[in-house]
Amino acid sequence: VFLDEVVRCKAPLRVLELGMHCGYTSVRILRLLPTSGKLLAVEVDPLTAEKGEEILLVAGFKNSQFQVLPCSSADAISSLASYLGEERLDLVVMDHDPEQYLQDFLALQRHNLLSKQ
Repeated sequence: VFLDEVVRCKAPLRVLELGMHCGYTSVRILRLLPTSGKLLAVEVDPLTAEKGEEILLVAGFKNSQFQVLPCSSADAISSLASYLGEERLDLVVMDHDPEQYLQDFLALQRHNLLSKQ
């Protein structure tokens, strides 16, 4: 419920989810994004990432609404600058290894990937 309120309040266009797992949080986020919004979901385990993507498709979301990145959070963050271009992330959900939270947050700042909102 808290996540839903944050997504509704922020009305993000670009969301990064670190730690997709089976896709439950991804579904909750995607159902609240505007039609022009996009979710970038990162999952370090390739098999879990594949299953999570299948769940999103079965839930009725289109490939244009999300992208699943089967890699580490560090690898995803380092490649996001070229992927996003001038766009920035409006919301970041960290649901991966808690020991990575600070390091990943600092990397997001260092790469200037966070919107000013």
